[in-house]
Amino acid sequence: IAPLACIFIINIILGNVSLDYVPVSFMQTVKSSVPAFTYVMQVLLGHRLFEIDTAGALVPVVLGVMLASWTEVNFNMIGFMCAVVASVTTAIQSIVSGFLLTGNLKMDPVNLVYNLSPIAIVLLLPLVWFMEYDAFMAEYDTHVTVELLVLLTISSVVAFLLNMAVFFAIKSTSTLTFTVAGNLKVVFVIVISVSIFRNEVSVINALGIVTTIFGCWWYNAVLYRQKQNAALQNKLSLIHI
Repeated sequence: IAPLACIFIINIILGNVSLDYVPVSFMQTVKSSVPAFTYVMQVLLGHRLFEIDTAGALVPVVLGVMLASWTEVNFNMIGFMCAVVASVTTAIQSIVSGFLLTGNLKMDPVNLVYNLSPIAIVLLLPLVWFMEYDAFMAEYDTHVTVELLVLLTISSVVAFLLNMAVFFAIKSTSTLTFTVAGNLKVVFVIVISVSIFRNEVSVINALGIVTTIFGCWWYNAVLYRQKQNAALQNKLSLIHI
């Protein structure tokens, strides 16, 4: 669980750092590449067979991210690299979570969050002390308000519910399916962020986002067909028996 806590922290930190340099919509588009990273890692680790149709379905996802990155008006290399590395750590986090939830341990999602959170807090406290404590205390009187405390409380509750939903989804489906389905969230985040922050989106940038979404839909179609074929083969094998 400790390695998962480290990966979880790195993922959150890199995601927040990237938002200092690039818009939310761009960061979320880059993170749409998580299914591709997840698939490649699973194949390399030997936990999944290489399948042409599955790999082909993930090609539009990668191309879409490349298009969106290439034409991003507010592109920043630091923000882009943080988002890419955060995508890799998200893929690793999903795979490790899958091992803990569906492997030999078969942990319950509630117990996983219960054991993960204290380790994450212990790992984060030294970073907060050395990197943010002085700045926080210097601006305490002007920035710490009731409104901020309410927002932090709401954010904490939402983060807890998100983690629970993530682990339940991984346990109920599969690691790769979860990461692809998670791109539906990306669509909502992109639309909402563009509506709120009014960041500029070019035509090719929008094409990249649409291509990425199409890749997610294609993957789901391929996965559904594979499950249907597997179910049909099981029925035929039972008939022959």
